[in-house]
Amino acid sequence: MATVQIPIQLTVPSSEGNGYPALTTANGFTNVRQIVPAFVKDVDGDWWGKCRTPQDYVSTPKVVLSLCANAITGVTRMSVATSPMADAEQLDTAVTAETAQDVTVPATAKVRKDVTFTLTPVVAAGDELLIRIRHEGTHVNDTLAVDTLMPEVVFQYANA
Repeated sequence: MATVQIPIQLTVPSSEGNGYPALTTANGFTNVRQIVPAFVKDVDGDWWGKCRTPQDYVSTPKVVLSLCANAITGVTRMSVATSPMADAEQLDTAVTAETAQDVTVPATAKVRKDVTFTLTPVVAAGDELLIRIRHEGTHVNDTLAVDTLMPEVVFQYANA
């Protein structure tokens, strides 16, 4: 078995604007110009996405967030919730939340930090996996003084 990662297509941020598409240069980056999903500091915000579980999927479903911030101290609190849907299953099923994680920002600004969430729902090959990524900015443990950027999200699994 090998470990495989596939990109998760992020489709929509939270409706209140606390998850938003951010231009990196507007967040202190000078060498990279791209639009990335982001979360407003000090408030709760979501991004929603989806991916099709590949046919060679066997086990160990995970969602890996790549995070960064223009800061050298602070903690951003993140959580993931998912709902796998097989063919002929209802699209509007409740998501299962995983335990939130407090992510300490690296001591150098703009450094990528990967955070892995192991999924508890039963996932099968061919499922459409709905994913909610939440920044819990109002939580007491969230101390980051700037917005959290999320340049990549992947579904990781073991294949046959």
